[in-house]
Amino acid sequence: MKPLILVVDDDEDDLWLLQKAMLQIGGICQIHPFTDAASLLRYMDGSDSLPNLILIDFHQPRMNGLELTEALRAKSALETVPLAWMSSEIDPSWETYCQKLNVSWCWIKPNDYTAWQNFARTVCGLLVKSGFEMNNRLD
Repeated sequence: MKPLILVVDDDEDDLWLLQKAMLQIGGICQIHPFTDAASLLRYMDGSDSLPNLILIDFHQPRMNGLELTEALRAKSALETVPLAWMSSEIDPSWETYCQKLNVSWCWIKPNDYTAWQNFARTVCGLLVKSGFEMNNRLD
């Protein structure tokens, strides 16, 4: 099975570009998009398996990336799931939060379609190289 990436981003255009890029690079990974943090949290509460990565747009209304990351890390079953942040800009102060909350990567969002394809290759490449485990169960 392919690695599963859950992506939460309030920008539907960015979600669409990422989905399209994932398909065009050969469907190495599968993604499940969410347009807000609440939808992702509801999905995780009802899921019996773990994703291989949760990719979080940092700047979102109602619950930003830091708040969502804290909520995800508070769930013991998700302690080991890799989390990554993305944003149009990265604040240097995030380094402290990333270390504290075990956020694996922080990326600047791509600004054109070719960059989205390269981003998709990078993300999937990291998962494949890390020897992802599928069918992780929430117990």
